[in-house]
Amino acid sequence: MNKIKENVRIAKLIAVVIACIIICGGCCKSRELPICDIISDIFQEERIENCSITSLKKYDDISVQLEIPNVSDEEIYLYIDEQLTDAGIEQLTDENVKEHFNCGNITEYKEQVIKILVDRKKIESIMIARRQVMDELINRSDFDISYNAVEICSLKVIENYEREAYLHGMDLPEYAENILKISYDDFFKLAYEEGERKIETYLIIGAIGYELFEDNNIYYDYQELENTVYSVFIKAGDGF
Repeated sequence: MNKIKENVRIAKLIAVVIACIIICGGCCKSRELPICDIISDIFQEERIENCSITSLKKYDDISVQLEIPNVSDEEIYLYIDEQLTDAGIEQLTDENVKEHFNCGNITEYKEQVIKILVDRKKIESIMIARRQVMDELINRSDFDISYNAVEICSLKVIENYEREAYLHGMDLPEYAENILKISYDDFFKLAYEEGERKIETYLIIGAIGYELFEDNNIYYDYQELENTVYSVFIKAGDGF
């Protein structure tokens, strides 16, 4: 019963957000830009209807260069301290790193730690770069997106956050306040914005993929298409 009430509350809050947006401004039908078939298939599978990208301004000046990240001594020591604590080790010795971390000696273990931390920072750098690129592309684009489609995506966003909350041993309101650091009501605005951005991202990836690559059906899945499009804008330095 509590779950049913919660779902009703979620639906009502999303409806309120949608109503506010509709009141603030409607959308007009415009010329649609073609998109890759993969995106059309995703929209059909996820029941996302009446959504299109109507314009995309010149984007060949967008570029992000990735460099190998640096790792500070403090970051290394903090990571090692956490590892030792988790393993129940009081002191770092060659014998301990052989037994617990599969390394020949302390020097080899520290090299392994540095590689782990650098790889983490590389992933973070890529994610930040992708968000920067997409932010700029969204700012240069116009969309015609139905509110029903955003509602569908927003509900999926909420379901994902519910799973995250469960893994943290929290309910959704607790997760919003303690992890996301926002109020429960603001959480639903966040879900709406993320749902809308997801659709905008799909449309931009689909439009650029269609525009840049003559055979837009060469991709096996969305991830491959997305990686290829982002590679146009994000370049990695030597050794990245």
